[in-house]
Amino acid sequence: PIHIVTDGPNSPVNPQVERRKRDTHLGFRNIRAGWQGSIRCRYLGSRGEPALPSPGACFLPRQVLISQAGYRHIDSATWYENEREVGQAIRDFCESTGTPRSAIFYTTKLKLNDGYEPTLKAIQFSLDECGLEYIDLYLIHGPLGGPAARKECWRAICDAQKEGRVKSIGISTFGVRHIKEILEMGLAVPAVNQIDLHPFMIRTEIVNLCHEHGISLEAWAPLVRGLRFKHPSIVSLAKKHHKEPAQILLRYCLQKGYIAIPKSSSRARIASNTNIFDFALDEKEVADLDALDEGLVTDWDPTECP
Repeated sequence: PIHIVTDGPNSPVNPQVERRKRDTHLGFRNIRAGWQGSIRCRYLGSRGEPALPSPGACFLPRQVLISQAGYRHIDSATWYENEREVGQAIRDFCESTGTPRSAIFYTTKLKLNDGYEPTLKAIQFSLDECGLEYIDLYLIHGPLGGPAARKECWRAICDAQKEGRVKSIGISTFGVRHIKEILEMGLAVPAVNQIDLHPFMIRTEIVNLCHEHGISLEAWAPLVRGLRFKHPSIVSLAKKHHKEPAQILLRYCLQKGYIAIPKSSSRARIASNTNIFDFALDEKEVADLDALDEGLVTDWDPTECP
């Protein structure tokens, strides 16, 4: 099945202008279970700062859930300040359609790496905000804070998993040293590492380490933020397969075994991004895309943080 991801505040469910930004995610996530999708929409002001959309200006979680595209995975985060709205959308959808909670995959993330007790409190805060009985996937949002803080956070998340408050646990934007640090603790292995991955940033060392330990990789900028849609290699493949550049990039992620989370605020593109299952890239085409690697970072890159 294809599912959904959403993050960001100020939805018409609770349009509070004080909230910072609104996002929604759409992609394909394989958490050792099956394909799921997610979608992110970011609104930028004149200086590139997150700007608040007007009510109804963006795809709401509940609208995406009831759409014909089949989205069922919602990805939020404490940092996005929208866990309450997303949780309400999930509950409303389940109640109005008779869909069981187990059919929805809900992800959220730890905002700050402050140690063991603060992490447990953060998890409970997220549960209270979303109003759901459990969280399907809980991620450390980034490796900031140093080794001691990261380890204590992971220990707390592992304990929360044992208690059933979270079902699966993982990390985000972790580099090689951070992943090894977690593995050396001898606790649960992260289910996923959410990171900047695309043909122009293939991160071979991180990818190989994750594969070695069965950690799924999630690409949070698989469309390279549109920066390479006009690259000759992408354009050529799009023409050959009668597809859009975005669909070529998403198909690449799919065949690499990555979970892709493209970002869009367009209903047409949100639907188009799921239309990648009727063609395939051959081995040479995938290899040629790998060869485009230029170490392109599309946003922040904390993989080298101490």
